[in-house]
Amino acid sequence: KIVGRSMAAKRRAKSERKRGGTMSMSTTVCDSCKTKLRYPSKAIYIQCVRCEKAISPDKQSHYANCIGCKELLQIPVTMKCITCPKCETAMNVSTSEPSAGERPAKRKRDPGAPRQASNAYMVFCKAQRARVKRERPDLPFGKIGAQLGLMWRAMSAEEKMPYEAKAAKDRERFRKETDEYYRRNV
Repeated sequence: KIVGRSMAAKRRAKSERKRGGTMSMSTTVCDSCKTKLRYPSKAIYIQCVRCEKAISPDKQSHYANCIGCKELLQIPVTMKCITCPKCETAMNVSTSEPSAGERPAKRKRDPGAPRQASNAYMVFCKAQRARVKRERPDLPFGKIGAQLGLMWRAMSAEEKMPYEAKAAKDRERFRKETDEYYRRNV
């Protein structure tokens, strides 16, 4: 009889007994924050509980989210550039890890790199910020942003359509410029 365990632990122990053994666990240390992690030995990847970095137990590959569709991609350590199979977005892969207790140096932005795509809300803010500033010159910068947020939430889906269309056009521009940029620089 199992005494002093939670119901979930009791169920887990019971299911392990039915399977004919216990699940073998392994341990590793997160490269970024040095947290000790326990994981099932058959795990494909592990996510650190502290820094939320995806870690590969076999160290032959690492994982990253696609910048276009946010899908988790397995990236071999030797690769410098990868294309997402789902949305066909090209990405540079950074494999450098900061040493223990050292903050990584901020990477300088390439002036020739494409400007990030704006979402519909940001397109709306760019179009309406000057008007709100004219109507309410007493509002500080942060309150103008709050006012724009209230205006955006109060809009119907039909009123948001032009901004959604501009955002879609901007996403397409960003995708084309990114592909061209990586073709030139790789």
